[in-house]
Order: sequence, then structure tokens, then C-alpha cells
Amino acid sequence: MNAQDLLSVAREHGSPVYVYDAETIISQYERLTNAFAKAKNLRIHYAVKALSNISILKLFKQLGAGLDTVSSQEVQLGLAAGVDPSKIIYTPNGVSLKEIEKVAAMGVQINIDNLSILEQFGAKHPKVPVCVRINPHVMAGGNANISVGHIDSKFGTSIHQIPHLLRIVENTGMTVNGVHMHTGSDILDIGVFLYATEILFETAAKFKDLEFIDFGSGFKVPYKEGDVSTDIEDLGEITLFEKKIIPSKISVIEKLTDDVIKVVLRLPPNSNFNFNSGQYVNIIKGNLTRSYSIANSSDHKNQLEFFIKNYENGLMSAYFFKEAKINDLLRLEGPIGTFFLRDSSFKNIVFLGTGTGIAPIKSILEGLDKSHEQYQNKNLWVIVGARYQDDLFWEPNLKNLNIKYIPVLSRPENDWNGAKGYVQDVVLKQQIDLENTQVYACGSNDMIKSAKELFLKNNLKENNFFSDAFVQTN
Repeated sequence: MNAQDLLSVAREHGSPVYVYDAETIISQYERLTNAFAKAKNLRIHYAVKALSNISILKLFKQLGAGLDTVSSQEVQLGLAAGVDPSKIIYTPNGVSLKEIEKVAAMGVQINIDNLSILEQFGAKHPKVPVCVRINPHVMAGGNANISVGHIDSKFGTSIHQIPHLLRIVENTGMTVNGVHMHTGSDILDIGVFLYATEILFETAAKFKDLEFIDFGSGFKVPYKEGDVSTDIEDLGEITLFEKKIIPSKISVIEKLTDDVIKVVLRLPPNSNFNFNSGQYVNIIKGNLTRSYSIANSSDHKNQLEFFIKNYENGLMSAYFFKEAKINDLLRLEGPIGTFFLRDSSFKNIVFLGTGTGIAPIKSILEGLDKSHEQYQNKNLWVIVGARYQDDLFWEPNLKNLNIKYIPVLSRPENDWNGAKGYVQDVVLKQQIDLENTQVYACGSNDMIKSAKELFLKNNLKENNFFSDAFVQTN
């Protein structure tokens, strides 16, 4: 559609006149359905608040989409466009019970976002199935004004109130047939979305009559040339494995440096523990729970490897360094996290690690080495940072990958001939084309923040920076 076409429309119909590109709408809809084609019983809902023109609603009906509505008027528009009531979900905020009852009488799916209305509606209409909107307490979205899933948001029932919600369901005898979240709009970081998704899955498991899960979307779209957007194709390809709690026993404790040890945990033969290389687990010892990244690949043969750092006043590290012995029984909860390799056509992949943050990078690289064919023509850098040479305890030893490994010391002795300074600065010295690069960074929060700021200034695309910050706890 060019300027002359638009001028011709204006001359014919007068101005102002609004022209919508059906081909673009269809293309975007098909992009979504193709990206999530692996999902069973997938349904895409169009948010009527974005554009309520009835001709647009009729187009989405023809495509097979449902509608997401926030007012009784939007519901009526959807029905007037011929959309089946069962394909319309109504998600109000701050409206009266009377209005919700009015919409429920139209036969659409009701989505309730607070406990008070849920209890009132369930007491009066226990046979009408409802969806519940939860607040996952996740900050996501392009800015604070369009982030609606954080702890201070008025939207949704807090995840901390789920026990209360379940009591209401039991006391009223009502049926919850769906759970919903919407963390925000303009979401670029897939990892944040996946984190909220894990919370949604955990919540969904608490309802026995569930028919659907509504993820709310909010993906970032490019508003101008050169703008970044959510890689929904990447998101659609990701497989998340079931989180579970399983027993394990210590089979190896090996000193690597004065303050880092390697611990290998043995899993039961029938544990069927699956994860994406790069993810982490919670290790549970009595009342203590701490998070540790898995340091070997997902082809683990029931042996999980971890790098444990000794922290001053650290309760869990004190156990591993002073008390732990072979065959000690521990529990594992996982897999958790969204730090894992993404498929891409980019020529370069850079891995940055500091301290025990190299654990998930080692896991990813070992997985790559076993499926190396698609990475043989890529340039791979592994840049590992430490203060002193004695702090370096790992380097890649892979059979099938051609990797440029660069150890970097921030406080080197005079006889150190390698790279000096900080890992992010060393990356720039390699003169890598960051516009055609993915970066995976794991380590201290300061390193990750500094690296991201530096690389974005040097043409790295924001959605090509993946990170996992290691935070010290006692």
C-alpha cells in the first residue's frame, strides 16, 4: 500500500479516513500460529482494546481467532461481529458484580482478577465456570506504566493469595476452568516471560478442573524502522521441562581452588530428570535451600555436576566445605531458569563467565559439542574472568568445536602474559561484529550490567543478550 493508493482512498471517501492493511494483520496472525504450532489446542485471542473496528473483528473471526475483551461494550462488539461467545474472554478490572453478571449472561468466558468479586460471583453462580487472573509478581514490559504483573500492580490476584483463592473455590463449590496472567506490554526479554510462565504452570497445577491456560502475551513489536522486537519464533521453539523435587546423593567432592569445589550428585536411576543445558536447580539440605547452576550437559546419565563457592558466613557453602561427605542425602528442585542456548542464524556466539558463573556456560558448551554439526561454521568465543591466576579452575576441553578461549585476569601478577582487565572490555578488543552476535553472560550482577550497556552501545541487539546473574546469599 503506497502513498498514491492512500490519497486515492481519501479522495474517494473524504478525510479523515482510516485504512487498515488486512495483509499485514493476516501475516502477523499466521506468524503467531506458526511460531506456536507445536502447542496442542492453540488459540490466539485478539485484544479488542487495540482496535475495536467491527470489520477488523470480523477479519479475526474469519482467521479463527478468539477475542480478549475488557468491557461489556467490547463483548457486545465481538458478538455483533459474529464471534462465538465461547471464543470471547472477558477480563475486567474494578467493575461491579452486576456488570460481570450481565456479561456472564451473554455466554462468554469470565475472567476474575480479585478475591472479593470471585467470592461473590461463586456464591451466587457456582455453576458458571470462571477463569482467574493471577499476579505473578514479575516486572515485565517496556516501562513501568505498561508493566502490570509486578507486586504493586492492581491487576490480578497475588500468587501469595492462592491458598485463600483455593478456599473460596472449595467453599462456594465453583469451578475454575482457566488461569490467566498478563505481565505487561512491550516485553522484549523472553527470559522474563518464561519465568512468569513457570509461575503460571505451578499455579495451574492446583486446579483440578482446568481447561485452558492464558499467557496474556504482551510481546514487543517494532514501531519504527530498526526497532527491536520479541523473537516469538525463538520463544515457540523452547521446551520447558517439568519441575520436580527428587532425592540425590553426593558421589564426588573435589577441591578446585581454595574457595571453589566441584560436587557431583547422583540421581536415582528412575528419576527421569530432564533440563536444558544452562538451567539451575535448588539444592535442599534440611531447612536450607540454595540455587546452583548445573555444570554438565543435559545428557547427564543421572549425574549432576556443580561448582560451589565458599562464601563468608554462607550456611550452605559451610556445609559443603566443612561437613559434606560422600553419600550424603540431598534433595533437588528443578529444573529452573531461562539461561540456555537459543537457535539462531548469527555468525558469532560469545560466552562470558566470571567465578562459578562458568557452570552454565560449561553445560551449554558440552551440549553443543555433542550436536556440533550446526555450529561448525560459527565463531565461538569463551571469555572467562577471574582476579588471580589461581582462581582459574576450568577451560574448555571439547572434541568437536573450534573455540577461542581467552582467560582474563583483573589483578594479574607480573608474570601473567594473558589478557588483563574485564571480560567485557576484552570482547571489544576482539573486534567482533556484535550486530551479528549472540552473547551469553553469567557471573556477577555488576559484570552483566556493565557488559550489556557496553555491547548495546556497540551495535549488539538487545534481544541477543542473555544473562544469568549470580547473587550471594548466606
